[in-house]
Amino acid sequence: MKILLNELKEGKTDFFYELEKKQANELFENTEIKRVKLSTDGWIQKKGPEFVLFLHVKGQGELTCARCLEKFKYKFEDEFTYNIFLGKDPALSRKEYNFSEQDAASLYIENYELDILPLIKEIVLLSLPMKPLCKEDCKGICPVCGINKNIEKCSHDSKGKYSPFVDLMKKLRKTK
Repeated sequence: MKILLNELKEGKTDFFYELEKKQANELFENTEIKRVKLSTDGWIQKKGPEFVLFLHVKGQGELTCARCLEKFKYKFEDEFTYNIFLGKDPALSRKEYNFSEQDAASLYIENYELDILPLIKEIVLLSLPMKPLCKEDCKGICPVCGINKNIEKCSHDSKGKYSPFVDLMKKLRKTK
């Protein structure tokens, strides 16, 4: 979705946008989230030569659990406000620059066309957990036999930590 900034009137303009299935799949193609359904609403406000963009993104997608490796649905919702300026980023012209918190929310564009799809993608990816879990008490997979311990039980000791080096040490001791 592109917003033409030169066509905006002074003040606030509201919008709603729902990504089509194909568009969402292409946007998140090389990421860990699959089968994304999302919508965004927000507003853009023109303040003279500057703009303020507010995006509220919500939806769901499919992630892989970090413990049991099963796929699960993950719901997300987040929002972000951007300050948009026309022209080049002043940080690019300096050799040294002290990055501030305000810089993280500032966008510099060189023409009057603002594509919000990369911003939506950024918001979604930043809202994902670092270690996605299908449920908080996921038991994971057995490190010995590889079964999903949420579905089946195995006879391997689950209290002690398994290390493949234990078997290697036993083999080395036998050869001496």
